[in-house]
Amino acid sequence: MVHWDGKLLRDLTKSNHVDRLTVIITGNGVSQLLTVAKLPNSTCGEQAKAFVKTLDECDLREKVVALSFDTTASNTGRNQGACVWIEQELQKDLLHLAYRHHILEQLLQTAFTTIMESNAGPDALLFKQYQAQWKFIDKNNFASITNEEFADVVITSVTIACSEKYLRKRKDLRDDYKEFIELLLIFLGISPPRGIHFHVHGPIHHARWMSKALYSLKIWIFHQQFELSLKEYNGILQMCIFAVKMYLRAWRLSSGSCSSK
Repeated sequence: MVHWDGKLLRDLTKSNHVDRLTVIITGNGVSQLLTVAKLPNSTCGEQAKAFVKTLDECDLREKVVALSFDTTASNTGRNQGACVWIEQELQKDLLHLAYRHHILEQLLQTAFTTIMESNAGPDALLFKQYQAQWKFIDKNNFASITNEEFADVVITSVTIACSEKYLRKRKDLRDDYKEFIELLLIFLGISPPRGIHFHVHGPIHHARWMSKALYSLKIWIFHQQFELSLKEYNGILQMCIFAVKMYLRAWRLSSGSCSSK
């Protein structure tokens, strides 16, 4: 199985940034980095060309049986996606294994759109307003649900123990994934292993699905310092409870192919 992902990284010899494609192959319990190729641009065509070129250089064209990739349209497009380009070039069908974390993040987008009746623009307006207010918020004055009447329904020792264990075990977690677990613990009234601190806000574009959980948790945690309508407050609270009760376990187990089923 071959995994690939494109990233915009700083050039090694210049101050500007360049598109690079990382290709990793796994099989029979072995994982091997094949290349971190420099690309002229990040289009699906250029990624597919670099991908196939790497397979040919490593004499792996005939051995590939599956593709592992994130769920961007440039990869999954039915007509011009990188997966289509690669299969056409290799002249065979391949098993598609999209990143499970990314698939589950689309559930956040659906939940947020349903609960909050999200605007049609590119950005979530509530998050944009909160982002502008962030510099005025006292980071030491935050709330948890421990004093809420429904706390016993949401807070469970299993959820807390599994979340803390996950943070300690997964040292390789992406920053936004790590922040997600830490915010959940703070929401539940627990100090994460690294202590309580709050990161600068990330992107608010609708395409950044994980932002729906991160911003919802932060907004509720600091809701006493940020003006919300009753409808917005209830919606944000529903998103937070959804993240704890419905989403967290599936998301946490999604990195394991057996346990995620």
